[in-house]
Amino acid sequence: MFWNKSTTGVVSRALVETKWASRRDWSAAAEELIDRYLDTGASIADLRRRLQALYPNNAALMSENLLRLNVVKRIVDTKAMIYKKKPIRRFTVQGEPFEASALAERYLDGANLNETMKWANRWCELLNCVVLWAQADPQTARARVRCVFAHDLLVEPDPENPQELEAARWIAVPLGGAPDAIATASNVQPRYLKYEADRSAGWTIRATLCDESLEPLPKREQPEWTQVYNKAGFASYPFVVVSKVALPGSEMFPDVPHEYLHASRWVDHELTRGALNTRQADFPAYVFNGTLSELGQLNPATGAGAIFCLGDDGKRLEPIPVETREKERNENLQFFLKIFAQNHGLSNSTFSLEPRVQSGVAKFHDKQCEVEYRQDMIPIWQRADAKIARRLFELTSTFDAFITDYASLRDVETSTVFPEAEIPLSRHEVLENRRMEVELGTADRYDFYAEDHGQDRETAFREVQMRKREREMEQS
Repeated sequence: MFWNKSTTGVVSRALVETKWASRRDWSAAAEELIDRYLDTGASIADLRRRLQALYPNNAALMSENLLRLNVVKRIVDTKAMIYKKKPIRRFTVQGEPFEASALAERYLDGANLNETMKWANRWCELLNCVVLWAQADPQTARARVRCVFAHDLLVEPDPENPQELEAARWIAVPLGGAPDAIATASNVQPRYLKYEADRSAGWTIRATLCDESLEPLPKREQPEWTQVYNKAGFASYPFVVVSKVALPGSEMFPDVPHEYLHASRWVDHELTRGALNTRQADFPAYVFNGTLSELGQLNPATGAGAIFCLGDDGKRLEPIPVETREKERNENLQFFLKIFAQNHGLSNSTFSLEPRVQSGVAKFHDKQCEVEYRQDMIPIWQRADAKIARRLFELTSTFDAFITDYASLRDVETSTVFPEAEIPLSRHEVLENRRMEVELGTADRYDFYAEDHGQDRETAFREVQMRKREREMEQS
């Protein structure tokens, strides 16, 4: 499914075509989900095609009444809460605290790590998988992270370890968008950045700019930074895979959640049909008391403006009085969305617009499934956060030739602590809970200050003490 066609000589042609057909379906589903999340409108054409097939007599009228609800975005944003608040990162070298922790934190902030990881969290919830790509500018040594969709990558996996991206023989990243999108533009030449493991030099990763056939471009067209990269001797790819699904087979990336596609298509259909049905008084249905052959070649269909053939002898058209069923339709939609939310580990109130006054205990029970889901996802993101930070440190410590007043970042390890899940409580409930924790000795005000401001406890202690001295000076 992820092979390049030129590497499959020993595999039967039928199997190759099957795998590439599967990849095309996977890519198409992923692109539709991305479009639906970003609401760019490309899936509107698909909705019109389905309306044409279902309601051939009324498709034009229904196209004028298109109505959509971004169910996908609501689900994804509700589940992607890992990086809602900035995590606390601790830095060590060989188990000892890293003295220049502030420098390391500044480097990661300069790389926009938190902002990128927020989006990575969303893309992973949307597609079941996302790939993080660590980069660094050799001119400024500015590190940065980019999200790459797994279906955009071309990969030749290692036959002995096909599930691990880090063990792949080579990985090619399309530059400028998905490969299919680039190929349709006649004035744009497809380009790929290919990372390949050089086994002759042990296990050294080399970077090369290639054409659409993955053949290296002439040396004069190669980016200057690749020469620096290739001389650095990196032993790992600058990619980190974040996957929600542990695949039992040999595939490297999971398929997308198709229930998101089916649900969003159904909701679009129901809303559009309902928008037209509210005008059914203007477009009544008719009953023709004759046969289909007598009626002609017009294809009967259901809905407003439809014609039904009953086969009687009267052979006359009679309008049927139509009553709108908005209340019933809305109840069906609400029921469906409630079941849909429950099946995806979300609370019943995810799609509810009704304000409810609840105590803290009731809110906890309402959000318990979301809290449990978040706890399941935290270990995955802790590993990903530590890996991508390590990749960035390796790149910046190699490319940075201008800053010399700090220890090398290459050996720095990170560990990430995510704040606890937030249950929306009143201010009185929050303060009362904190007071009880202080009295029990399980926490103090420095812990709460660090949690509120996304800091470690040492920084919080210094700031609280400084504020305390300021207040004492004002009162003296």
